[in-house]
Amino acid sequence: MLRLIHNRTIVKYVLAGVGVAIALYFAWSFYPFGEWAGKQFLSDVPNGPQILGIICACILGGLVLLLLFHKEYMREDVRAYAKGKDGSFEDALNMFVWIVVALEGFSILFRAIVINFSRLSWVIIGVGIVGMALTYIISKILHALVNRPASVEALRVMNDAENEVLGRARKDMDKLSSDDLRHVGKGNFNPLGKLTSLRENRRIQKAQEKEQEHMDWLAEQQKGQKAVEKFLDPNYSDPSHQNGHSKQPTTF
Repeated sequence: MLRLIHNRTIVKYVLAGVGVAIALYFAWSFYPFGEWAGKQFLSDVPNGPQILGIICACILGGLVLLLLFHKEYMREDVRAYAKGKDGSFEDALNMFVWIVVALEGFSILFRAIVINFSRLSWVIIGVGIVGMALTYIISKILHALVNRPASVEALRVMNDAENEVLGRARKDMDKLSSDDLRHVGKGNFNPLGKLTSLRENRRIQKAQEKEQEHMDWLAEQQKGQKAVEKFLDPNYSDPSHQNGHSKQPTTF
């Protein structure tokens, strides 16, 4: 249970879950604007206000998800493409980000207006501001976690391997003699190494014996198959009946 909780992978999923919740929050905040616009311009369309509200919610929710999970990738691609060109590409990306942020702010402000700036509206605005900040923070952290340098991952693999070796060695402590435990207590791990080597040798020997048994079984199968093929071959004749040396029955 502890290994399940103390897991580096779970951080990415938790942050991604929080990011999705933020996107849903802004989508929920932008729905009233779409519904209001639908009542102004789509009143003659059946369920027009509701449909436009859903469309607006999906648009803003999708844009927030785009900033959360793909903004840094887009920035890397734009910077790579813009080398040697004018700065309009990076300016366009920055403008896109600020437009999405403005839509986030507008969505929570419009919802506050709808409820006449009651006490609840300040809660909505506060949560919205925190969500806007978290959108930026989570996008940076997730990008770093997913694209961590290979050297960092290599060091973690090495550290995990060392911890795994020591963890397995701890399980063998009760198999050591008192004299061996004294050596281990002084930092000499040779007794544990010898125990591990002995266990590994037994495992290899057992595997070799099992492999030999399998090879013997295959040899017996091939031998039997050859005997059957000879017996069923119509052109096969017993060597004892060839070269004129076949035995004839004796007549008395």
